[in-house]
Amino acid sequence: MYLVNATALNEFGLATKRLVGEADIIVRGSREGFPEALYPALARDPAIAVASPILELEAALPGRRDALKILGLDPFRAASLQPALLGGIAGGIFDLLTTDGILLSSAAARQLNLRRGDVLTVTVGSSTTPLACSAS
Repeated sequence: MYLVNATALNEFGLATKRLVGEADIIVRGSREGFPEALYPALARDPAIAVASPILELEAALPGRRDALKILGLDPFRAASLQPALLGGIAGGIFDLLTTDGILLSSAAARQLNLRRGDVLTVTVGSSTTPLACSAS
């Protein structure tokens, strides 16, 4: 009975993984990152069907003590791993393609008291950047 249950749970997990798009492998670098040549090498590896890089950084918010975790991604590559990603974006796919924009979760937008079209200024390192807000 244990073997049957374990096999059924394993099959369920694999089916869920295929539908939801959970990654089989995740490569993380230190705070300093890792060589930029690593991603193209992984993307060309025939054993890797789809590679979707995500840039993760902590940005300071001027006038606030807390930081904002920002994830940068290619929405088309990410959607190939997690198809539901694009369906859950209220503002539309084009909001993801701007170079000076940020898509905030509804919780982050509420906490920061920001609406679509407002400007969020972030500081990364010594550089301050204004970003046009969209909310999911």
